[in-house]
Amino acid sequence: MYLKAGQRWLFVLGLALVAVAATPAAALAARGLVVGINEDAVKWRPGIASTANDLGLGYYRVTQRWEPGRSQAGAADAASVAAALRNAGSQKVLLSVFGPANAAPVSLFSRTAYCRFVSSLLDRFPQVAAVNIWNEANLSYFWKPQFGRKGSSAAPGAYAALLARCYDAIKSRHPSVRVITSISPRGNDNPRARSNVSHSPGNFIRKLGQAYRRSHRRARIFDAWGQNVYGASSKERPWRATASTSARATTRGCSPT
Repeated sequence: MYLKAGQRWLFVLGLALVAVAATPAAALAARGLVVGINEDAVKWRPGIASTANDLGLGYYRVTQRWEPGRSQAGAADAASVAAALRNAGSQKVLLSVFGPANAAPVSLFSRTAYCRFVSSLLDRFPQVAAVNIWNEANLSYFWKPQFGRKGSSAAPGAYAALLARCYDAIKSRHPSVRVITSISPRGNDNPRARSNVSHSPGNFIRKLGQAYRRSHRRARIFDAWGQNVYGASSKERPWRATASTSARATTRGCSPT
């Protein structure tokens, strides 16, 4: 997710990512809940960790650009991640690695290159705590194609294949790094929409699970489910429940446990 000027979207990480129903009268946090913030400024602001300490934050989620065909991180990539880790202080870093929507890794070659790129960053910086595999894969703004020429669903299956490839590549060398998905809370399931051709989160999850089962894979393809849960606007209260933010689906079948 790209950040707009003046906006900072909070995300929640725990031992597993869960949806929490909250009301203004009572909001209870589970033990082990960790609160973090999307903030690329950690790459260039040395004193930012003091603010995070005051707020009790545990994570910074920072973006990392991937260019099609690249399988190794370069000097500029390494410098960016190194700065984020240095400036984050005691806070952990979650890397969100993605590239252009038109170059989403849908082929075996591109999946292999992308996953090797992510692994090369972790080889240099094993202190990175977690990785988002791509960003909001259910939106054509970040992942194309969402559907095939005849309107059949395409993105969930392709994303499942990417998750499986990266999970194996990362865990073989960095078993402690958390592998996390990334989808948007919005989508229309309309392959012929004038804009925002996308999958709704619930439908995307169902089809991801179907793709996992068809693969006959027994191993996991991610450690925790990541879904951005921002509201319709900055005026929306965080406890408001709406149809667009309620994904009535399950990820059962994407992990053997």
